[in-house]
Amino acid sequence: MTWRGPVAHDAPTRVEFAATLATPLPDNSQVPVVFDLDDGHGGKSVVATSLLVRRSNLARSSLLMQPRFVEPGGLTMLTIFVQNTGHRATEARVALTGLANPAWTVGAPSCSTGDCALVDEDTLVWTGTLGPRNLMQIRLPLQLSAEVAYGDSFDVSAVLTDLRWREEFSLTDRMMVAHNLFMPSVQTTGPEPGTLYLPLIR
Repeated sequence: MTWRGPVAHDAPTRVEFAATLATPLPDNSQVPVVFDLDDGHGGKSVVATSLLVRRSNLARSSLLMQPRFVEPGGLTMLTIFVQNTGHRATEARVALTGLANPAWTVGAPSCSTGDCALVDEDTLVWTGTLGPRNLMQIRLPLQLSAEVAYGDSFDVSAVLTDLRWREEFSLTDRMMVAHNLFMPSVQTTGPEPGTLYLPLIR
């Protein structure tokens, strides 16, 4: 960028320019900007400053199976948290494949914003716009078959895509077939004993 013009001796001269981020730098990144000043009379100086990047950031999104330890025939809830910690809104997409499994029965999906649906009974797809500093949930109930064996484990993975910046994030969690056993725990402080949550593999 080049600017040329008169500069008054008793008042500042304001020069403004707009910049559009073209590369997916992280939100809050600082981009250095350097100006070379020449007064036309041999006086030269350098002024350094920086621009602050403002964009979306979906890196803190996650997938959670709760409970993670489930009895045969039990129910677990698959929840995907799509979180935008950035300063700008973005369009996003979630795709979770491999749901057509004899080990469970898939319930109806729900989402707090956007559109979610099951495709061919095997893929959960969500699309929507997520505002800055915002969090939304996608929930999908899974009913385990009574025929699964204790000790079986299932990895569930989804791909989250920031459509504006073409960034992909892998979200993964594991569910295990186990007997839940509650036992008193040793607690040295507090008026009442706590509980210790132990998965028992038969």
